[in-house]
Amino acid sequence: MWQLGRYLLMQVRRWIRPSFIIAGAVALAAVFFVSARVRPPAQPSLFEKPLLIAIDEARDRFFVFNDASGIVVGFRASTKEVIGRAQAAPRAQAMVLDSESGALYLTDGQTNSVVEIRPDTWGVRRIPVGKRPVALALDPARKRLFVVNFIENSVSLIDTSTSRVVAGTAVGTGPIQVAVNAKTGSAYVANETSRSITVLAPEPLLAIRTVPLPFSPQLLLVDSERSAFYVAPAVGASTVRMAEGEFVPKEIVVGRDPRGFALDAATGTLYVTLFVGNAVAKISPVGEAISKLEFPAGSFPGRPTLDSEGGVLYVPLTGSARVAVVDTERMQVVRMLESGTNTDEATFNARRREVYFVNPESDTLTIFDVSANQTSFLPRGADPRRIVRRAGPVFDLPIGLAVNEAAGRVYVVNNIGGFLTVIEGRTQAAVRTTQLGRNPRASLYVPEVGKLYVVSGDEDVVMVLDREARRVKKRIAVGKKPRTMRYDPVTRRLFVVNQDSNSVSVVDATKDEVVQTISVGNAPLLIAVQPAISRVAVANTADNSVSLIDTAALREVGRVELGAPIVGPVFPERGAGAVVLTRSPSTIALIDADRATLEQQVSLAGEAVGIADTKAGIIVGQNLSAGAEIIMVDPESLSVTSRTHLDQALASTGVAPPVLQSSGEVLFSDRVSQRQLLRFNPADQAVSAIATLLFPVSYAAFNQRTGELYALHASQHALTVVDVARGQVVRVVSNRTPAKSSREQNVLIGAAVLLFVVIVALVGIRRFLPENKNKELDKE
Repeated sequence: MWQLGRYLLMQVRRWIRPSFIIAGAVALAAVFFVSARVRPPAQPSLFEKPLLIAIDEARDRFFVFNDASGIVVGFRASTKEVIGRAQAAPRAQAMVLDSESGALYLTDGQTNSVVEIRPDTWGVRRIPVGKRPVALALDPARKRLFVVNFIENSVSLIDTSTSRVVAGTAVGTGPIQVAVNAKTGSAYVANETSRSITVLAPEPLLAIRTVPLPFSPQLLLVDSERSAFYVAPAVGASTVRMAEGEFVPKEIVVGRDPRGFALDAATGTLYVTLFVGNAVAKISPVGEAISKLEFPAGSFPGRPTLDSEGGVLYVPLTGSARVAVVDTERMQVVRMLESGTNTDEATFNARRREVYFVNPESDTLTIFDVSANQTSFLPRGADPRRIVRRAGPVFDLPIGLAVNEAAGRVYVVNNIGGFLTVIEGRTQAAVRTTQLGRNPRASLYVPEVGKLYVVSGDEDVVMVLDREARRVKKRIAVGKKPRTMRYDPVTRRLFVVNQDSNSVSVVDATKDEVVQTISVGNAPLLIAVQPAISRVAVANTADNSVSLIDTAALREVGRVELGAPIVGPVFPERGAGAVVLTRSPSTIALIDADRATLEQQVSLAGEAVGIADTKAGIIVGQNLSAGAEIIMVDPESLSVTSRTHLDQALASTGVAPPVLQSSGEVLFSDRVSQRQLLRFNPADQAVSAIATLLFPVSYAAFNQRTGELYALHASQHALTVVDVARGQVVRVVSNRTPAKSSREQNVLIGAAVLLFVVIVALVGIRRFLPENKNKELDKE
C-alpha cells in the first residue's frame, strides 16, 4: 500500500511541474491582455441614439442629431443617402435650421456655445454665448438667432450673417423656451422658475414686458399670422393663449400634462397632445377648445407633426411604440403605424410627403411615405424594435437605482440601453453591466430575501436577480406597463403598480409568484406602504385619486378623489392616515387609511415640489413667487409647525426627496441649475448647502448605513457619490471608465480556462508518446 502511494505521488510530481504552472499563467495573462488591449476597428454607425431632426425641403436634405456621439448626419431626402457628417455637441438640447442659408445651429451646454454647421462644406464653428444654452429660435428674414441661457437667465442674439453675438438681455428666472413672431420680429421667452413670459422688442434687443402665468411654462409656440402665442405647462391641465399687444392670458382647459404643439398655419387651428391625459385636444384660432380625441390608457402621446394639406396629424404613442394617424376633420384615428422603440417625436417633410420618427433605443429612423403608403427604416434592413446595447458605456440614460446597504452595492437601471450597472461600494466603481430587457423602469433591492427586482415597462414583467446581479434569474409576468413597486416586510410581498392595467400585482417574494391582482383607479403610478396598519396607498394619475389597499385581505378598501395631480403619498409614523401632496392647485390632504375617507385638505400658498416623512413630521417643499419655502406639518392635524424661507427656488431630486433616516435630514436641489444639493434639518429648521455637482440631478438615493448619497444624471449618463456628512464629492462615475458586461467577463474567463486546459492536455499527451515513455523508462 505504501509503495502504491509512493508511486502515485511520483506521478503527480511528474505532472505538476513549474513549466505547467508557467504555461497556465502565460495563457491567462495572454487572454486578458489581448482582451484589454486589442479592439476591433470602430465602424462608423449611421445612428447612435438619434434624437433631433431638421428638414431642409428646398435643398432636398434632412439632418439627424445623435445624442450618444454628438454627431450630426446629413441625408439626401430623395435617395436617403448620407451626404455628410459633422461633430457637433454632446447632449445638445436644441437644433434649428436656417431656411435661408441652409445652416444648422445646435446648443452646446458643456462649452456654453452655439455650434454652427454649414452643410455645403460641413464646416463647424462655435459661437460663445451665456451659461448653459438650452433653446434656440430663428428669425431668418432678419438674420437673427435667439439663444436662451438657462443658468444666466438671459438671451443672446446672434447675427447669422456674421456668426457673432451682437446683443444680449436679461429675462426671467429659469428660461427654457423661446419663440419668434416672423411678421413683427418680437420674441417671447418662457421662464419656468419665475412662471412668466418675457416679451422682447424687435430692435434693439430689450425686455419690454413680463407677463405672469398661472403655471410653470414648458411649451411655447407663436402663431405669426394672427400675432398670438400659446404656452403650456409640463404638469397641469390648461393651455394659455395671448394676443400680441394685449397680453391678457386666456386659459384653455385641455387635459393632463401637455406634451407637444402642432399648428395649422393656414387656419390657425392648434393641436395639443396630452401625455398623462392620453389624448389630443383641438383648439380653434381664437382659443376655444373644439374637441378631444382620447387614446387608450398608457398611450402617453408625444410630440406630434401635422400634414395640413392632407388633414392628418401624426401622434407618436410612446407607451406602445406606435404612431396614431389622426383625421383632423373628424378627430378620429384612421390608422396605426409601427414606429419603433419609444418614439417621442414626429417630423413632416411636406415636399417629399414623408414623416420621420426617431427611435433612440434601436438606433433607427422610421420613414413613412404618405403617397406610397409604405414604411421603411434607416439603416436599411434594421429592426426598429431591437434595443441596441452600446459597447462599453457604463450608463445609457440612467433613470433609477437601488442600494444594497449591507454589501455597499448600488444597482443603476439604464432605460435606453436596457441594462443594469453594478457599482461596488468599496471602490465606488462600475464592476459590470447586466442585460435586462426593454424599457426597464423602477428597481428595488429587498434585503430580507437578498434579491433585486426590476420592472420592464414594455415586456410587462418583473425581473428577479440575486445580490450579485450577474443575470436575470426569473421573469414574473404582471399587468400591462408596470411602473413602480414597494415591498411590505411584514407579509414579504411586493406590490407592483401596472399603469395600463389599472391594477396592482402582489408578488410573494419568497416564491417569486403573483398571488393576487388588485384593481385600482385609472393610470396608477405612485405607491406607498405602511406595514404597521396593513395599508398600501396608490396614486392614480388619470382621475387624481388615491386607492387604499388592505395588505392582509389583498383588496381595495376604498378610493378617495382629490381633484388635482398628485405629487406623492406618504404614510407618517404618527397617526393612522395617509398624507398626500397635490399640485395645480397645491394642497396637502389627510386620508383616513382605515375607512378610505378624506378627512382634511389644506391649500398651499405656492407650487408643491415634494413631500417626505420624518420622525419630526411631514416635510413639504414649495416654490413661491419669490424664492421657496420648506414647511413642517403635523401629520395628524395638518397644522404647519414651522416655516423656513429660501431665496432660491427648489427642485425635488426624483419622485420624492430622499431622507437620511439617522438625522431626519431631507434633501432638495436648487431649481435653476439643479446641481446644488441642499439639506433641510428638522431639528433646527435650517437649510444648508452640501455640495455643488457637475451635472443636474435627476434622481438620488441614500445608503442609510454609510450616509453616502448616490445622485444620477440621466442626460449626462453619469453618477456622483457624495459624502453628505463632510459635504464632499467622493467620486463621479461616467462613461469615460467603461465596465465590462457580465457576458464579456464570462467569455474572457471561459477562454482563459479553455486555453489552460488545452496547454496542459498537449503537454500530457506528449508524455505518453512512445519516445517519451522510453526515455522515462531508461531514467528509471
